[in-house]
Amino acid sequence: MNNFLGDFRRGGSGFRLYSRLTKTTAKKPFFSKSGDTASIPNAHGFIRKFSFVRLFCTIKLSILACKTSNRSSAITMKIKSLIFKVPEPKLKVVKQLSIYISEKHSEIIFAPVSKEIEAGYTFEQDLCEIIDFKSSAETIGETFKRNFHKSTIDKNKTVSGKIEDWPALKSSKEKTKVGFEKKYVCFHINGVTEYNIFFEIKTVFNYPIKIELTTTISSSCDNSELGQRLLKIYNCDICERSK
Repeated sequence: MNNFLGDFRRGGSGFRLYSRLTKTTAKKPFFSKSGDTASIPNAHGFIRKFSFVRLFCTIKLSILACKTSNRSSAITMKIKSLIFKVPEPKLKVVKQLSIYISEKHSEIIFAPVSKEIEAGYTFEQDLCEIIDFKSSAETIGETFKRNFHKSTIDKNKTVSGKIEDWPALKSSKEKTKVGFEKKYVCFHINGVTEYNIFFEIKTVFNYPIKIELTTTISSSCDNSELGQRLLKIYNCDICERSK
């Protein structure tokens, strides 16, 4: 026991193990006393690197902000282009047109319709345009549009109320109202709203069954498509069948 204690005393200050740990691990503190400072290794290099990173991040954020702004502007422009506003018409009126087709006389009569400026009723204009029934769909559609846009608001200076003054009848190859209504099939065309962005084509068969046909087509359609649509509704078979 004494030999054991003696070995520890000969080791110096306290236990030999503790003495070794003290020599190998004990370090001088950074601050020896209050107020003293110690330099941090590579401090200036760290500050420079931090400043560079901060500048890089600022530039990147600026670029992203510009890209976001440009993207927002592009999106706004696209939205504005998608929101299409129909231009205001020079004359706000629902335009009208009357068309009369006769296979027997092989002709189609286009009679533009005007609205009386004071009384408000509609009447056919004096001048009608006539084309051959066998004309191409392109020609029929082109003539359709041209006469439809002749519709206007005007004063009826030739009103008389007489059948013989009916412009379409005077332009036809028939002499009487009965013969005209028998040999010609009538169609009424109305614009949809005052912008007239669609043509509404309605039959006027006046059959006892009281059934009429209506078709609607865009006013910006091709002339040939419009001509074909008019011929299709003309060729539809509507009649009363006996049991």
